[in-house]
Amino acid sequence: MPATRHVVPDVEQLRFGPESDNYCQALRIALQHRGESLSYREISSWSGRAFSTCWNDQCYFWDKHLSAPDPDAEGYLRSDFLTARAAIERLGYEYTITSNADGLAAHDRAINNQHDDSPHADMAHVDTGLTVADSAAMRSALCSEIDAGHPVLAQFSLSPDRWAPEWTLFTGYDDGGATVIGWSFFQEDEEHAAGIQTEESGQFRLADWERQTITLVQISGQPVAERDINALEKQAAQEAVTRSQGPA
Repeated sequence: MPATRHVVPDVEQLRFGPESDNYCQALRIALQHRGESLSYREISSWSGRAFSTCWNDQCYFWDKHLSAPDPDAEGYLRSDFLTARAAIERLGYEYTITSNADGLAAHDRAINNQHDDSPHADMAHVDTGLTVADSAAMRSALCSEIDAGHPVLAQFSLSPDRWAPEWTLFTGYDDGGATVIGWSFFQEDEEHAAGIQTEESGQFRLADWERQTITLVQISGQPVAERDINALEKQAAQEAVTRSQGPA
């Protein structure tokens, strides 16, 4: 059984920009608590995410579609999960990405999206590497990681009313796991954070958090003693050239 409350100490706050890929920023912070001291630039370039565009004219340039619904949220998430996997693998770690079967936005879960008219229809049947679990299993996974001293990456919407799933760091739990504690990119935004409780540290705390969580990312393995930097940089350069040429 998990403790009643456990919070990983000294987890850096998530903030928007200038480091623009939120996943790489969250991953950098999470890996710090595994003994890694990688920079944002190293993670974003070696992982290939620096050269991957999840959004396009259909999905989703905010300046063009700010007042319109995202026409393909599922396609965006599917693309994001694929590159999230690569980021962890290339840094020498293993992972489990768990999709929440009980969340508020099941339609946003990439694992279930098979729309032939989607701008990302070519990815509709790609294996995203996700497993599916109910809320009880999600809570158990969270508590296990936090008890081991590891912040947990999650695709999570801080507000159930203003739905905006974004990579988040869960840093602790309270009430035996019924309440989650963490850092969100949106928690200083009045519209997204309205009514959200906070800890003395400034981190949010939220009960019934599983309903607003799309995925949890559990990282396993030990820091790599010596990485082949030349190979990682060569792979990154090749990927940059390939992606700059557009779709095949």
